[in-house]
Amino acid sequence: EHLVHYGVKDKNGRIDISIKFLDVDGNERPLAIIECKEERIPVIAQQVKDQAANYAHYIGAKYFIITNGIEMDYYHYNEKEH
Repeated sequence: EHLVHYGVKDKNGRIDISIKFLDVDGNERPLAIIECKEERIPVIAQQVKDQAANYAHYIGAKYFIITNGIEMDYYHYNEKEH
Protein backbone atom coordinates (compact mmCIF):
# COMPACT_ATOMS: atom_id res chain seq x y z
CA GLU A 1 0.00 0.00 0.00
CA HIS A 2 1.23 3.48 -0.80
CA LEU A 3 1.76 5.73 2.21
CA VAL A 4 -0.97 8.05 0.96
CA HIS A 5 -3.50 5.34 1.94
CA TYR A 6 -2.49 6.06 5.53
CA GLY A 7 -2.90 9.82 5.17
CA VAL A 8 0.83 10.42 4.58
CA LYS A 9 0.88 12.87 1.70
CA ASP A 10 4.35 14.38 1.94
CA LYS A 11 6.37 11.13 1.77
CA ASN A 12 6.93 8.58 -0.97
CA GLY A 13 7.02 4.87 -0.40
CA ARG A 14 5.04 1.68 -0.43
CA ILE A 15 4.49 -0.63 2.48
CA ASP A 16 4.87 -4.22 1.31
CA ILE A 17 2.62 -5.75 3.96
CA SER A 18 0.75 -4.17 6.84
CA ILE A 19 -0.83 -5.87 9.83
CA LYS A 20 -3.80 -4.06 11.32
CA PHE A 21 -6.02 -4.51 14.35
CA LEU A 22 -9.36 -3.14 15.48
CA ASP A 23 -9.21 -0.77 18.43
CA VAL A 24 -11.90 -0.66 21.15
CA ASP A 25 -13.99 1.67 18.97
CA GLY A 26 -13.84 -0.71 16.01
CA ASN A 27 -11.39 1.43 14.00
CA GLU A 28 -8.59 -0.21 12.01
CA ARG A 29 -5.16 0.72 13.34
CA PRO A 30 -1.75 -0.29 12.02
CA LEU A 31 0.10 -2.71 14.28
CA ALA A 32 3.13 -3.64 12.17
CA ILE A 33 4.65 -3.29 8.75
CA ILE A 34 6.61 -5.95 6.94
CA GLU A 35 9.35 -4.85 4.56
CA CYS A 36 10.21 -7.55 2.00
CA LYS A 37 13.60 -7.58 0.31
CA GLU A 38 15.34 -9.79 -2.22
CA GLU A 39 17.33 -12.77 -0.89
CA ARG A 40 20.63 -11.04 -1.64
CA ILE A 41 19.82 -8.08 0.62
CA PRO A 42 20.75 -8.63 4.29
CA VAL A 43 17.93 -7.88 6.71
CA ILE A 44 20.39 -6.25 9.10
CA ALA A 45 21.44 -3.55 6.62
CA GLN A 46 21.04 -0.16 8.28
CA GLN A 47 19.40 1.40 5.23
CA VAL A 48 16.75 -1.34 5.25
CA LYS A 49 16.11 -0.91 8.99
CA ASP A 50 15.83 2.86 8.56
CA GLN A 51 13.35 2.45 5.70
CA ALA A 52 11.13 0.10 7.71
CA ALA A 53 11.38 2.24 10.87
CA ASN A 54 10.38 5.32 8.87
CA TYR A 55 7.34 3.54 7.48
CA ALA A 56 6.34 2.44 10.99
CA HIS A 57 6.76 6.01 12.18
CA TYR A 58 4.76 7.54 9.33
CA ILE A 59 1.72 5.30 9.87
CA GLY A 60 1.94 4.89 13.65
CA ALA A 61 2.77 1.16 13.76
CA LYS A 62 4.35 -0.22 16.93
CA TYR A 63 6.38 -2.90 15.17
CA PHE A 64 8.27 -3.50 11.97
CA ILE A 65 9.52 -6.71 10.44
CA ILE A 66 12.13 -7.15 7.74
CA THR A 67 12.51 -10.29 5.68
CA ASN A 68 14.43 -11.41 2.62
CA GLY A 69 12.65 -14.75 2.40
CA ILE A 70 15.44 -16.51 4.28
CA GLU A 71 15.94 -14.38 7.38
CA MET A 72 13.48 -12.32 9.35
CA ASP A 73 14.12 -9.67 12.01
CA TYR A 74 11.47 -8.15 14.28
CA TYR A 75 11.65 -4.72 15.90
CA HIS A 76 9.57 -2.69 18.31
CA TYR A 77 9.44 0.86 16.96
CA ASN A 78 10.60 3.36 19.57
CA GLU A 79 10.03 6.95 18.52
CA LYS A 80 12.49 8.24 21.14
CA GLU A 81 15.33 6.21 19.64
CA HIS A 82 14.43 6.85 16.01
